[in-house]
This record gives sequence, C-alpha cells and structure tokens, in this order.
Amino acid sequence: MLSELLGELIATGIAVAIVVVIVFVWRLLRKAPFVMAGIGGGLLGLAAGIALSLGGVNFRTEGSPAGTILFVVLGSVVLGAGILGLVLAGRGIVDAANRGAMHLLATVFTLLFVAAGVGSYFVKRPGAGGGGYGGAGDVVDAPIRKFPPMTERGAARSVELRDAYALAWKERGAAPALRMSIPAAQFAFEAKRIPETIDGPRHVDLLVPETPVDFARLRLYRDDSEFDDPMQANLYGRILRPAEWQGALWADEDKRSWQFAGFDCASPAFEKRTEVVGDAAPGCYEARGFFARWLPSIAGPSRLRLVVGPARNACSMTFLYRGRPATVTTAAPCTERASFAALASAMRLMARLETHAR
Repeated sequence: MLSELLGELIATGIAVAIVVVIVFVWRLLRKAPFVMAGIGGGLLGLAAGIALSLGGVNFRTEGSPAGTILFVVLGSVVLGAGILGLVLAGRGIVDAANRGAMHLLATVFTLLFVAAGVGSYFVKRPGAGGGGYGGAGDVVDAPIRKFPPMTERGAARSVELRDAYALAWKERGAAPALRMSIPAAQFAFEAKRIPETIDGPRHVDLLVPETPVDFARLRLYRDDSEFDDPMQANLYGRILRPAEWQGALWADEDKRSWQFAGFDCASPAFEKRTEVVGDAAPGCYEARGFFARWLPSIAGPSRLRLVVGPARNACSMTFLYRGRPATVTTAAPCTERASFAALASAMRLMARLETHAR
C-alpha cells in the first residue's frame, strides 16, 4: 500500500515538473518570437521531410508487420511534429507582428530558413535528368559492402563449353545457392570456354530468346562485386537522389520455381509510361485476393527493385534474380515496348534454365 502511494506521488511529481518546464519554456519563447518560429519551422520541416520520403521508391511496407509498425511510428512523428510546429510557428509570427515589421521579417526568414534546412536533410527527391547513376552529386546510403576474397575474384580454371554448361553458385548472404543448365547455343559472343573461380564464373552472358540475335543480351552476376556503389545501393539499399527511371517488378520466388508476375506500374519508372509494358506479358501487376493485396509478404509475389538506365538508342535494366543481380541490355530505347518485352523474355529464360538443372 505504501509503495503504491509512493509510486503515485512520484508520478504526480514528474507530471507537475513537466508542466512547469513547459510553461517556463513557453513564457521564455514568447520573449523571443524568432526563436519560437525557428523551432516551429524546424518541426514543420521535419514533418514534411519524413512525409515526402515515405512515398515512391524510398519506403514501402510491402505488407510486412515490421514495415507497418515503422510506418505507424513515423506517421505519428509526422503528425505530432506538424501540429506542434504549426502552433509554435503561428504564435511566433503573431508575437513578432505585434512588435513591428522588422521583427516580423526576421521571424519569417528564420522560420523559412530552418524549415528548408531540416526538410532538405530528410527528404529524398528523385534526381533530374535521364536516369543516370553515380554522378558527382549522388549521395548514397548503402549497406556495408562485403567483397569476395581474391580466390573468388580471379580465374582459377577454364572449362570447355560443349553441349551445355552446368552453372553452380554457392549461397551468398541472402542469395541462395543457384544451379542452371545452360545450352551452349544460349551463350553470347560464341563462347568456347568459361573462366571460373573457385565458386564458378563471376557472370555469364546469354542471348535473350524470342528477340533478334543482336537485339538483347542478359548478364547474370554471381554477386554485386562488379557494380559501383550507386547501383548497389539501388538494388539492396537506398539512394538519396534516385533517378527518374527507378522502378519495380513483382515475382513469385518459390524455392522450386521463379515466375515473373508483372511490373509495378505505380513505381516512378512506369507511373506515366504504362504503355511501354504493353507487350511484356503479363504487363502491370494486379494483386488478387485480400492477402495478396494487403499482406503480400505472407501470400503473394515479392516486390523487386528495377533500375532502368536509358542511354540514347540502348537500354539497360537491372534487377535481382534470386538475390543475384541480372542486367538485360537492349539495342532499343527504354521508351519502346520491345525493350521491356525482351526483359520479360529474359526472366522467363532464367526460370527455365533453373528448372532444367533439377
């Protein structure tokens, strides 16, 4: 009984202390309107920056419980910071206006300056231009990279290519072990021998079927060690200034089969260009059923990042196949349907080669 009473007294004392501190700080800030407005501007910039960074390619819950909880927490922060920021900014401007024009001008300038500074730090804006990565101004927030040892980077032997090549890569981080049976005629550049490290080749170059011979090629990588930081950040992490052509696709990644489910036409790469995926069956992905729509991580395909790199009359499209980078390069602009039809054909090819290896 005594311990409960003591606990209530302590809680009441803490609550009273908090109220006293708030009243004291409020009265102190009323004497310096530009400080009050600056704090309010900072809170507004924080709320706006987080809110804008939640959309597009920078944040997707994809139905996972952890992502949903994080979204709720960040949403609460945005709401609380926005309301408190409006109160402080409004009160500061009113008090400054009562003191004169110069006070009002200084207060408004402080508010805008602080809000812009805080907001620009948190917000992730799509970069302007044609979609290139790796520019001098790119700021990358990427996971720590782990490069393979030298024994897995240099060629240790050369295997003669006959009727078919048995590709076998061991497990690498989140990427499971991968096996494919690749016919010799499927290799690009008329390869005769395949250079291997102690863990197979670093990559394989294949012709994309259902397209002209010189139109599209597929390069499947063993890992991401051949990519620069911006590209790696787009595939596994986040880039703070993503290019205009950052997109996504959906795929069923079953242990025994991999199936392309469609493009994420709500992503920036396709939001205003849905016509380019018209010939790339099955086109735009449409979730069917309650769980596939609201909880895709439990029942439904996985959402994979798609980095599209326009380059005049050519196009490169990179995504993760079973956790390993794959790049499809076409001899056509990214604005043409044929490029994405070739991408869909390349995905069907990899799934077929993996199935044949079983």
